[in-house]
Amino acid sequence: MNKEKLKMSGKVTVGQQIAYGVGDFAGNLLSGATASYIALYYTDNVFMSAVFVGTMMMAARILDAVSDLVMGYIIDHTQTKIGKARPWFIISIIPLVLTFLLMFHVPAGLGIEGQKIYIAATYILNTVVCMTILNVSYSTLCTFMSDDIQTRVKLTGTRTFFATLAMMLANIFTVNILSKYGFSQQGYTVMVLLYGGVAVFCLALTALICKESTTIAEDTTAKKKATLKESFAVIFSNRYIPILAVAFALNWLLLGVNGASMVYYVRDVLGGMQYMGIVSAASFIPALLILAIGIVPRIAGKYGKRITLTVGGAIEALGLLIVSILPISLPVTVVGMILKAIGMAFVNALLFATVSDVAVYTDITQKGDYSGVTNSITSFGQKIGIGVGSAAVGWLLAWGQYDATLDLQTAQTQTAEHMGFSIIPCICAVVIIILISFINVDKKLMELRQQN
Repeated sequence: MNKEKLKMSGKVTVGQQIAYGVGDFAGNLLSGATASYIALYYTDNVFMSAVFVGTMMMAARILDAVSDLVMGYIIDHTQTKIGKARPWFIISIIPLVLTFLLMFHVPAGLGIEGQKIYIAATYILNTVVCMTILNVSYSTLCTFMSDDIQTRVKLTGTRTFFATLAMMLANIFTVNILSKYGFSQQGYTVMVLLYGGVAVFCLALTALICKESTTIAEDTTAKKKATLKESFAVIFSNRYIPILAVAFALNWLLLGVNGASMVYYVRDVLGGMQYMGIVSAASFIPALLILAIGIVPRIAGKYGKRITLTVGGAIEALGLLIVSILPISLPVTVVGMILKAIGMAFVNALLFATVSDVAVYTDITQKGDYSGVTNSITSFGQKIGIGVGSAAVGWLLAWGQYDATLDLQTAQTQTAEHMGFSIIPCICAVVIIILISFINVDKKLMELRQQN
């Protein structure tokens, strides 16, 4: 066993911590806008059928199952002067933003079949290729910035704060921008140009300030480089990795289907887009406050990640259950979303921190360099969850016989939107709690440190 790996290496300054966080602000600003509004854009502006939109998104997620693991493998076999993950993070920035712009600009003159091909090509390029490179390299960067458990919890807590802030802003400001322009193509153009510019700035800041620890880099360089077959074997033989992959997928399915359904639920079930701001605020502001004052690292440090994750998941499930079973009203929705946001703060931050722990644990126990492959499960889970969530909304709308030309949707359509907004997310939250009970990697890492 390599004792050097068990030392606390890679001290992180407050500036680096913030710079790391703004990277996820950019990523979630783009992915949040995509998850919440791309289905609406395709169905209401391009007039694609909900069935096509849902099926296309599901097909993209199947491709994701391979792309994330392959990207992790590539990072594990990358050696440059600026690190292993950081070069790929830098490479991904411009293509990611460009494909984001193209997704929300479907040419009208292509015809129905041509538009379908364009939609599939740009959506897959953005989510399967560009977002994969960004997310896997970004998550792996955390592992290479510091080998200290508590430092990584702080990094992922900061990351989650900025990610939550981005998701909230994507919901609140996007609807304001689009409403101003009557949800026309011009509104979407203003939105993507604004968000694209902000994303480039934030991602460039992360790339310039966040650097990989030389101590960790030297240690990984000395390790055996696994083949692709060996990397896959490690993934499926490690008890923690499959559990975390499913937990990530369910967590972002929860967030994805809830976020993509929100605009439909607020408009059609609650009765008007004027409620979008308060529902979005209730869904995110409590999480921002918890993450901003640093409660998560302190509680996790005292009680352990597993217990803290379980309590957070229970609070999140309770909030969604309230919205699912109580009579529909704005106050009930707001209370439920506040509880969901409180639980989300703990679950999101600690899931990312747990993945970094698993990456270190896997490297130690397998005596190899598997950090990239292990961290690829974060991108895999996020995109599978968000993608399936968006696809599920398409399928739910199709089942509910959603008609974009109607001012008042039918009762069946509203039931479908309610299912997407709270019922399906509540089921996901309960399953996540069960999965968390099997994860005790932070305890195992502490035992390894004490032995050395």
